[in-house]
Amino acid sequence: MLINNNRKILVWQPFKNYSSSLADYLTSNKIFGKERFVFAQGPVPYLENDVLEPEHEPSLGHTNWFPKRATGYTKILPIRNPYSRAVSQWKHALKYDDGLSFDGWLLRHSKQLIQFPVSKVYRYDKLIKVENIEQELKDLSLFNDEYDFPHNNKSDDVDLELNEEHKKLIYFLHQSDFEAGGYSK
Repeated sequence: MLINNNRKILVWQPFKNYSSSLADYLTSNKIFGKERFVFAQGPVPYLENDVLEPEHEPSLGHTNWFPKRATGYTKILPIRNPYSRAVSQWKHALKYDDGLSFDGWLLRHSKQLIQFPVSKVYRYDKLIKVENIEQELKDLSLFNDEYDFPHNNKSDDVDLELNEEHKKLIYFLHQSDFEAGGYSK
């Protein structure tokens, strides 16, 4: 997560929702100087009903752990079209298993908590759509026109056309993100 104590803003970093790009941009001393965000690590994402306290804190920015000092902070959650997020997650998985089919990934690996619908895993006050990230950040006074927004950690260019079965399953698994983000089925 990214925290700005001066502005009292917390920006969540869900997996494959521009988390690396947001971190590079918002933590940049060159862009924000003393007003920059800081990167905070926490435990792996967990569901609040499953544990009272997270058991460990690995080096992970995708956490949904909420620090007590940020109770009054505005919580900003980047959201991405679930179809493109699922494809991006699969492409990321190809880095570790280049023979993994999309069907195999979707049926087996896509149900890991880190890949759950962000609107269910993270508490938030404001959603920002990554498809319109620069304008969303401008609306929050978090964008400097003098600097381009980076696109880091971009997945390999592997073409994949989602079929109707893929779309049905992705919609079933991520319906809350479709609704919260106003994305078309």
